[in-house]
Amino acid sequence: MAKLWGPQVVAKINELTKPFMGMKVPVTVTIDMSTKDFEVDVAQPSVSSVLLNKIGKTAGSGKPGVAGEPPTGDISLEEIVKLAEERADSLTASTFKGAVKTILGVAASAGISVNGKNPKEVTQELDAGKYDQLLSKGELMFETKRAKWRCQYLHLRKQLKL
Repeated sequence: MAKLWGPQVVAKINELTKPFMGMKVPVTVTIDMSTKDFEVDVAQPSVSSVLLNKIGKTAGSGKPGVAGEPPTGDISLEEIVKLAEERADSLTASTFKGAVKTILGVAASAGISVNGKNPKEVTQELDAGKYDQLLSKGELMFETKRAKWRCQYLHLRKQLKL
């Protein structure tokens, strides 16, 4: 922990959030009032912030999915899959395909098209198996992580005697 001093806190926040330039990022500053030490914790930006940053926008559409409304921007399915891989541990999906569909739902809510299509259409194509080849690498990584989480969970349960 560093000693509390206003400009130092701001400098530390700026340093830690630099990789997320242009995105809203949750920041927590913890201060020990007895010693005046502080610690800055930077969480991951939201999926919507990451998607909007990738298309160079700061806000999504006010009317996502409304007929005749132009999309906020467009992103490739490959970028959606990559983001699902990066966020696999923080998403509640039970399958990698589910994780990708979660990200597609966020894109739909922000009015972002995927490969020039409505994300709902891409989700239907995903369900039909059109992108199974693209998802195969992510599925393996996702299942490996889930197995690791399951082992950690079982170990913790054993330690706590639940």
